[in-house]
Amino acid sequence: MQSERYLRPEMLPRYHGQQALLASCKVGLVGVGGIGGLCALLLGAAGIGELRLADGDTVALHNLHRQLLFTNSDVGLPKAERAAAAVQSHCDPELKVTAFSGMIGPDNFASWAQGLDLVIDASDDAQSRLVVSELCFKAQLPLLSAAVSGYQMLLALFDYAQPDFGAEHGCYRCLTGGVAINTKVGITGPLAAMASSLAAHQVLEWLLGRTEIAGELLSLNLADYRLTRLKLRPDPACPVCAH
Repeated sequence: MQSERYLRPEMLPRYHGQQALLASCKVGLVGVGGIGGLCALLLGAAGIGELRLADGDTVALHNLHRQLLFTNSDVGLPKAERAAAAVQSHCDPELKVTAFSGMIGPDNFASWAQGLDLVIDASDDAQSRLVVSELCFKAQLPLLSAAVSGYQMLLALFDYAQPDFGAEHGCYRCLTGGVAINTKVGITGPLAAMASSLAAHQVLEWLLGRTEIAGELLSLNLADYRLTRLKLRPDPACPVCAH
């Protein structure tokens, strides 16, 4: 049954014979809304062995046009719990999915993140993004930051597990200068789904050994279909990684 489940990805050279590796991987997601929810489903469907979903919000009616894991009956219920249930029902029964209905911060990060291979930050809270990145940096835990602002999608993979990564590429604070990326803007369902798919694809590729995508900023603007790849560089004055 499981060989049939993953028949099509196994036809790709990079994925052939790699299901056992993916099944051993553990990924945490901070935020399971427009980007994080569908990303969690795609990773679970790809055969990732464990997902930990964290989100302190409840489902709202205005979420439903882009947050495809939720239905009308989920309105008012905790996002993390409902997303975990949706992912579990769709994926391999052996997939372990846990839900944490709260904010991730210094007090709970260590226990939540223990044993993870990578964290995806898909939250819409600017301060939370800075905190999560700093915690991942200190824990030497790789981080994929994924965001959508209007028509523009931004993805950056910070391989904090590499000792010289900060010196060569910096951290999330270096990228933003501590300034918030405004994610409280207009968005369509297809835009959110595109960002989710790109994020899941990058995570799978990285887990399967495509390490060169770390240290890059991928910017896709669907207003004019412009794709840009930029190398990340450190801020010599960054209070997180400069020292």
